[in-house]
Amino acid sequence: MNDLEWIQSDAYLVCISNAGKLLTLPETDIEIFVNILASTAKE
Repeated sequence: MNDLEWIQSDAYLVCISNAGKLLTLPETDIEIFVNILASTAKE
């Protein structure tokens, strides 16, 4: 998700299909996922 330099934009949108499945994961897995998204957004 970090290699979007070839697409010039001020913002990007991430869509999650089957978000209900994501929410059934263990809390630690959800934390890892959120941390990855947050660190990607900072770059």
